[in-house]
Amino acid sequence: MAQHDQPPRRVARTSKPNTFFGGAAILAVGILVVKLIGMFYKIPLLNIIGEQGSADFNNAYNIYSVLLTISTAGLPVAVSKLVSEADALGRRNQVRRTFRLALALFLILGVLSFLVMFFGSEQLAGLMNDSMAAPGIRALAPAVICVGCLSAFRGYAQGHGNMTPTAVSQIIEALCKLTVGLGLAYWLVGHGADASHAAAGAITGVTVGTIVALAYMLMNFLITRSQEPQLADDQPDEPSTILKHLLMIAVPITISSSMVGIVTVIDTSLVQGQLQRALLENQDTWTLYQDFVDFASLKEALSAWQAALPDGSAVSMSLLDQYAAQAEALRDQQSALTDLQSASLELHAALENISRTLYGNYSGALNIYNLPTSLMAAVTAAVIPAVSVLRIRRPRVIGSAPASTAFFTSSSSNPPSGPINTATLSPFSICSIAAFVPAIPCSFS
Repeated sequence: MAQHDQPPRRVARTSKPNTFFGGAAILAVGILVVKLIGMFYKIPLLNIIGEQGSADFNNAYNIYSVLLTISTAGLPVAVSKLVSEADALGRRNQVRRTFRLALALFLILGVLSFLVMFFGSEQLAGLMNDSMAAPGIRALAPAVICVGCLSAFRGYAQGHGNMTPTAVSQIIEALCKLTVGLGLAYWLVGHGADASHAAAGAITGVTVGTIVALAYMLMNFLITRSQEPQLADDQPDEPSTILKHLLMIAVPITISSSMVGIVTVIDTSLVQGQLQRALLENQDTWTLYQDFVDFASLKEALSAWQAALPDGSAVSMSLLDQYAAQAEALRDQQSALTDLQSASLELHAALENISRTLYGNYSGALNIYNLPTSLMAAVTAAVIPAVSVLRIRRPRVIGSAPASTAFFTSSSSNPPSGPINTATLSPFSICSIAAFVPAIPCSFS
C-alpha cells in the first residue's frame, strides 16, 4: 500500500538531451542546402541541354520517381520506428535482425525496379510519348538499387536518433549531381552529342551521387556498429513477424506517397500525346507556337506522308501510329521499308521533336517557378515536427510502473521497474508507448 500512497513522481530533465529537436534542425538545414544546390543545378542545366534535353530529362526522372517511391517511400519510416523501439528497450538482436530484413527487402525491390527501368526503357519512354528519354531512363536505373540501400542505412541511423548521416548523405548526392551531372552534360554537348544523350549525361550525376552517398552511409554504419556492444541476450522476433510489422507501416505510406508521381506520369504522357495529336490533325494550332518552334521540318514530313497515303485516307494520329509501329517492326528485322512506312517514321520523329521542344520549355519554366515553393516546403517539413515535439519535451507526470508495463512485457522479458523517463526515448518509442500510457500525447503518427 505504501507504494500506492506515494504521490506521482514528476520526471526530471536529465543531462541527456532529447535529440529529436536537434535532429529536426539538422534535417531542415540539410534539406535547405540540398534545395539551394538544386537551384544552381536546374537553372544552368536548361541552358546546357536545351528544351528537348530538358523534356527528356524530366520524362526519365518522372519514371524514376514513381519506381523509387514504390521501392523506398514507406520502408525507411518503418525501419526507423522498429529500430527505435527495439533500441529503446535494449534489444540489440532485434535491431540487427530488423535492419538485415529491411536491407534484403530494399535490395529485392531495388533490383526489380532496376530490371524494369533498364530492360524496359524503350517501352517506358514510349509510354511518355518521348522515345528519346530511353537513354536517360537506362542511366537512372542503377540509382534505384543504391537509393534502396541508402534508405535502409538512413532508417537505421534515424532509428538511433542520429539525423546527421542522413543530412550529410543528401548533401553528397546533391553535390555529385551538380558537379558530375552538369560537367558531363557540358562535355557531351561540347563533343557534339544530341540532346537526349546530353540529358542522360546530366542524369548520370544522380546515379553517381547515390553511389557516393551509399559509400558514405556504409562507412558510417560500420563505424557505428564497431562502437556498439556486440553481445546481447534478447530473443529477436521471428522474421515473418518483423516483415509483417514493416509492411503494415510501409504499405499505406507508399500508396499515399506514390500517388503524386503516378499522376505526374499520367499527366506528362497525356499532355505530350495530345500535343502531338493536335499538331498533326489541326494545323491551325501551329500559329499558337510559331514564335517558339520552326515548323518547316514538320510541314515537309507531313506533306511526304500525305503523298504516300492511300487515296481517301484521313490524317489521324491513330493511323500514323499504326504505320510507324509496322515500320519499327520491319526495321528491327532489318527488312526493307516502303515509302509510306519511311515517311511515317519521319513524321512521327518530327512531331516528337516539336512536342519535346514545347514541353521542355514548359517544364524548365515550371522548375524555376517552383524553386521558392520547394525551399519553403523543405523548411516546413522540418519545422512542423520540431514544433510538435515541444509538447513531448515538457516534463510529464507518469504513474507507477504497472500502468506502463503492458507495452514492455509484450516485447521484453525485463520491463522497467520505475517510471519512464520520456526524455531518454526517441519519438517513435514515445508514440508506441503512448498507445498504452494515455498521459503522453503522440504527435508523430
